[in-house]
Amino acid sequence: MKILIISRNDLISRLTEEYYANNNFITIKCKAEEKHVIWQNGPNSLKLTFDDISAPLEGCTLFDEKHARRISEFIARIDPSRMLIVNCRAGVSRSGAVGQVLDEYLNRGKEPNEEDHRFFVEHNPHITPNRHISNVLRKELGIRGSRAVRKKKARSLLASS
Repeated sequence: MKILIISRNDLISRLTEEYYANNNFITIKCKAEEKHVIWQNGPNSLKLTFDDISAPLEGCTLFDEKHARRISEFIARIDPSRMLIVNCRAGVSRSGAVGQVLDEYLNRGKEPNEEDHRFFVEHNPHITPNRHISNVLRKELGIRGSRAVRKKKARSLLASS
């Protein structure tokens, strides 16, 4: 599945009925942004509310297992032939973490797709994923270890065969 990470403003500039109808969306907001709803949850869209933090902080919402489960359930039911657009305010940390883990899960693990993985790498060089979000989502999706560790294991398996 092609996955694109963009900012809220970039999404707003692209958003037309056709764009919305032809893609899948995960929109991430914090509590302060809640009044700026672009659309509600639907068959091709998931709206989540959590902050860009790595530990509990008063007045903020920490990404947790419930958020991860909702993402897992959402990707299980969407059309994989449509692009997945993941956005948050800046399109860097929260959406970057979600997008990177989903690329890892969908394009490198579940059903390897080198073309879609290459699309992710080429079109999302700006991301700096929130490590906490990545770890929680990896756990929910059953992804073990870091990508570097998995690459090292894969190389050693190839060398031994």
